[in-house]
Amino acid sequence: MPTDHEEPCGPSHRSFCLNGGICYVIPTIPSPFCRCIENYTGARCEEVFLPSSSIQTESDLFTTFAALAVLLGTLIIGVLYFLCRSCRTLKKYHSELKIVASLLQRQKMKHHTGEKHLRDSAERSPNVAEVVMECLESPSC
Repeated sequence: MPTDHEEPCGPSHRSFCLNGGICYVIPTIPSPFCRCIENYTGARCEEVFLPSSSIQTESDLFTTFAALAVLLGTLIIGVLYFLCRSCRTLKKYHSELKIVASLLQRQKMKHHTGEKHLRDSAERSPNVAEVVMECLESPSC
């Protein structure tokens, strides 16, 4: 509907507005302008206005969250896999360390027994060379 200052366009401007827009002129301004119908915009109603942009935004937001959830899930699974492999490796090394520690303990005990045998032999014999030779020949030393 035209206001008090607007008048409908004359026959020379009837096709000025596109897509069902209504042409108006203001007597003090020589160029016409358009009142566009719903879903159209622009100086001559030449552009389509899509009100579904808010729906598209929600859809884009959902897609973004879904992609982030998949990415985060993949990252969590990767971290858990890495931790499990690390734990297995640590358990393996721990058991190997126990074996090595046990072997070292046995070696230390054997060495300690040899030292005691050496001391006992040295107390019995004043000749150190004899004690050392005896120890080298003895399997318990």
